[in-house]
Amino acid sequence: MEIINEAKMTLHLRNAQKMIIFSLKQFEADLNILRKAAGIQRHDLGVLCCDAPYMQQLQRDIGDSITSRVPSVMSFPYNEKSLYWTRGSMPEPKVEWNLGDIVLSIPTIFDDSKRHYLNLYSAMAMVSAQGISELLVEGNHDSIDHHRKLLDKECEILDQYNRLTGAKLPLPDGPSNSHVAAAAKQ
Repeated sequence: MEIINEAKMTLHLRNAQKMIIFSLKQFEADLNILRKAAGIQRHDLGVLCCDAPYMQQLQRDIGDSITSRVPSVMSFPYNEKSLYWTRGSMPEPKVEWNLGDIVLSIPTIFDDSKRHYLNLYSAMAMVSAQGISELLVEGNHDSIDHHRKLLDKECEILDQYNRLTGAKLPLPDGPSNSHVAAAAKQ
């Protein structure tokens, strides 16, 4: 496992059996731009890149129902019972710097990027924005209202990312968005 510590971000890579080659430097740069776009550049954010079996094991460990589709991202706030902040509000920088962790299933993201005709870095940025929005938005994960708030936050982050980079990443839209579609099925 390779660990990079820089600018209050930790990036962990698990050894996956399926080799997917990408530039850590490019991915780290994209993550730092996303952090700036979300207004969390001064907060610590952990990022774990893993394979699909690890993601499924993680789902089992936290009690999520396992589906045939491996999620591309899972988010874990640093401490949902923090004395200093709750999900949905920004942590106080002088007191609580750690926002939480996002876990990315790189093979799932790679397969999705091919299916949607995106390059891998664009897909990784979009999924990372989704993970960051999940750390920032408070609410009942089973409600459609919560998923709409997630969609709004994700669009806000990606829109700002596009402005900062000149990229043209597509913004998630309406009920086809994974958040809203997931809530509507429940």
